[in-house]
Amino acid sequence: MANHFTSKYLLRKSIKKTSEVWFLLVILIAASCAPVPDSAPSIDSTPVPNLPAPQTNLRLENIRYAVVGQENKANVWSLFDENGSSYVGYATRAKNWVRLFTIDPVSSKLQPQAAQTLPGKFNQEGEYYTAEVLLREDLYWTDNTPFIAADVVFTVNYAIAFELTHDWHTYYDAQYLHHAEVVNAHAVKFYFKQKPNTAVWEYGILLSPILQKVFWESKVQPAAALLPLESLKTQMARFNDQINYRQKEIGGYYRALLLYPFNSKEYQAVELEIKRFQRELDSLEGRLSVLDQQYSAQVVSAHELLFALDDENEPLLGEWLPDGERKIKANSLYQSSFSQAEFYFFPTAELAIAAVQNNDADIVLSAGGVGQKIFHELENDTSVAIYESTSNQVRFLAFNYDRAELKDSALRRALN
Repeated sequence: MANHFTSKYLLRKSIKKTSEVWFLLVILIAASCAPVPDSAPSIDSTPVPNLPAPQTNLRLENIRYAVVGQENKANVWSLFDENGSSYVGYATRAKNWVRLFTIDPVSSKLQPQAAQTLPGKFNQEGEYYTAEVLLREDLYWTDNTPFIAADVVFTVNYAIAFELTHDWHTYYDAQYLHHAEVVNAHAVKFYFKQKPNTAVWEYGILLSPILQKVFWESKVQPAAALLPLESLKTQMARFNDQINYRQKEIGGYYRALLLYPFNSKEYQAVELEIKRFQRELDSLEGRLSVLDQQYSAQVVSAHELLFALDDENEPLLGEWLPDGERKIKANSLYQSSFSQAEFYFFPTAELAIAAVQNNDADIVLSAGGVGQKIFHELENDTSVAIYESTSNQVRFLAFNYDRAELKDSALRRALN
């Protein structure tokens, strides 16, 4: 899966009474691309046309983050791709984009955000498995245009077409997802090549960022024009088929060699056939390699142009919305534990911690924590509270019961 960032932070004692809220908030940021748990939480299917306002006793008006690292200004296409991904980018910007569902930080269950309810069951339609998601009808982008199914479909299909990597690949895995279609203004239908599992569906597509089609479509067209043509893909597929056929033929001739005495006339005749087919195979593989290089170069060119696109004034619809330089505000459409937040960037953990100690910031966000030395130095500082996020990674052993020795429960207990 994509990079999984962990976070450690420091919280000033002056706001310690609400530390539980912010602990959960930062954990959610850090785990935005966390591994899928073995036992998947169920989706809360309750409709959410109007979410209640958050409780005032759990709400902070302003919070100041001291972030260790440089500000990430990559556009959204680059941010969720390997090209521009970073802990700082995720911690400060990941929640700018709307998702169909989010993970509730308290219950760890999926809950609707842009979706109305739990998606319907998967249906098999010809060669595809399909599922529909109904969208809320009361959501508007920051440019006051309505959020509609076309936005979801645009994001899905272009992420697949550009063969984006990293989180985009996790969100929209082309090994499973073929494409999405508009059913109506507030319903989307997903088409899968094979029935998706929990990681692909609940913890992939349903948690994926969605972009506004009106803003991005014309911008991405020049980059999309650089992508490999279908004719090139067809030609490469044809060469692959021919290579597979020749490999099977050569395998058959090698098996035939076993039928004849070494260096007999029959043996030598089969050897000649093997050499002939091997020359053909080498030629095909050489030609395919040239096409592969051409294909890769075109994808790289398309990515370079896509990642360089200007995103100034991009309409957003996430839980967090930019509010001037270094500031974000909570989107009133969703529940939130703060009204406004500010981000200040520092090159080292020492400088970020100094900002907290000087009351110029409230929380330190750092991808690698603050280091054991600083950690121990701060343990005796009563003006600072220290919290550490726990890991959500899981290790497990799987046993193949088709093998007789692995059916033995004593052996399995010993291995555990």
